[in-house]
Formats: sequence, C-alpha cells, structure tokens
Amino acid sequence: LRLFTYGLGAVEGLEFKSHRASLETMRKLGFPVNPNIEAFDDIDQVMQYALSWEKKLGDLPYETDGLVVKVDDLDQRRRLGATSKSPRWVTAYKFE
Repeated sequence: LRLFTYGLGAVEGLEFKSHRASLETMRKLGFPVNPNIEAFDDIDQVMQYALSWEKKLGDLPYETDGLVVKVDDLDQRRRLGATSKSPRWVTAYKFE
C-alpha cells in the first residue's frame, strides 16, 4: 500500500494557520506528502498549473484524473464553511 497524506484530521496540541503548514509538519514527521503541491496568489495561476499537468500525466508513477484546488488559509476555510454535501473551500479539477 502506498499513499500520500493530505490532512491531519482531529489533532490536539497542534495549531496551524495554513494547510501548507500542516503538510510541512506531516512531511517532517515522516509521512509521505505529494511533492507536486503548489500555492498560488490568483486563479489564473491555478488554471495555468492545472492545464500544465494535462501534458505531464504520463510522467507520474500513478494514475490520476485531475487535481484538487483548496483554499490554504484555515481561517478562510472556516468562514467559507460547507454545504450539506461538501466544503466551499475545495474543488476538483478533472482532466478531459
């Protein structure tokens, strides 16, 4: 079994301001974290990155059908909240 960790879940005694900070802590603790995680300042940069991956899918040692785009700031995530079906701070970008 091989996996990437993407979140901590409920943890006592640790507080983070961003998702990236929690991923870096998991990496330091020895958990496998995807090396292709990036952060951007605007949606145009996000879209450029997503489109660039459509050409590189064959370079990955695993199969994927898209990317997950998340708000990094955890306070913003709390303010955005969720619908009854999903959080408002995350979306999936699926490749053609």
